[in-house]
Amino acid sequence: MDGGNYIEKAGGSITETSQNDYTIYSEWNIITNAKKGINEVGEDDGVAFGDAKSAPKKNSKAKDEDKKYTLPLLIGYSRGYNYNNHFMSSKNADVKKIALNLPDSKSNSGMLLANDYDTMIGVSEAKLKSNMLELMHAGTSVNNGMKTVAEDMVNHFIANVGGEYENGTLENIIGNDENFKVFVTRVMYKILIKLKSVNWDLSQIKDTPDLVRFDNVAFNTSDNHNDGLTITIDGVEHIEVWITEYKPPTSINTPCYIKIKFILYDTFGLDPDDIEKYGKRKDDSALRYITDWDDTTVQIRVQNTVGYGFNSWWLLQHYFNHKPFTTKVTRYFEGRYKHNDTYRSPIEPSKNTSNDVKYN
Repeated sequence: MDGGNYIEKAGGSITETSQNDYTIYSEWNIITNAKKGINEVGEDDGVAFGDAKSAPKKNSKAKDEDKKYTLPLLIGYSRGYNYNNHFMSSKNADVKKIALNLPDSKSNSGMLLANDYDTMIGVSEAKLKSNMLELMHAGTSVNNGMKTVAEDMVNHFIANVGGEYENGTLENIIGNDENFKVFVTRVMYKILIKLKSVNWDLSQIKDTPDLVRFDNVAFNTSDNHNDGLTITIDGVEHIEVWITEYKPPTSINTPCYIKIKFILYDTFGLDPDDIEKYGKRKDDSALRYITDWDDTTVQIRVQNTVGYGFNSWWLLQHYFNHKPFTTKVTRYFEGRYKHNDTYRSPIEPSKNTSNDVKYN
């Protein structure tokens, strides 16, 4: 018997009958003891002794067929995300650029600012980089760690590296952002509702219609304006959510365990909307009315440092051909949830029960 000893005891006789072959296999010895005789009878050739044989091989094909799902499993993605053509399906930089709607630096080569902006004609490339760094410093005024990250992102941009950019400091700051924690809890709430609807069976989640949908997160609170998350990321472009570890509940009172991976993708680059909002115009005496990320109309007055910084960033990208790149942020979260849980408000999760999402 697997995992231990196998013992049979009886006050009388023990009879075992098989209509076909009867095989006994042991990784060690087989020992038979009797106070009297042992009779082994074969009707054809009697008892035959041969070399030791290996245990019967398991049917690996059958095992694979029994597999219901494979982890990690994509469980959700943000609205506006083109799942069928998303750039995770290819390592080709051009595919990523198209999927993210990144400005094509080659086709935009030589693009100057419109005449109603401060066109900054004649300003050197070195001065434009200096202006862009001043913009980053203004947006990271309360966080020296993010100041270093922002400088590194500018250098990555100037170096024309392109591709994906990851930074551990940036990931930790996002992981500790209160706005992001609220966002994660809301998404986890949607995921748990989905799991409960399929009786916690991941094999029932097969294709795009079964996946959880949610809005993108934006880092544009008053704290984010100074801690570096607005100037380096602001509104996230695409998000994927994957289940990396999962143990379904085995009973009504047994909680399931779930570990989730959030992958955030954003473009470090400017499009016309960005320059329209924040670019330095020739006449900035009046308040500017803009449509914010949530379709609300707000008034802003662009300060010179911010305006010149965005104009410089635009020219470096669209005139001097420096490549935008994809910022990638990965964070993991885990939690335990019971089958019959009444889910708490996702906006203000309690921090005193074992069912809470744990941030790490």
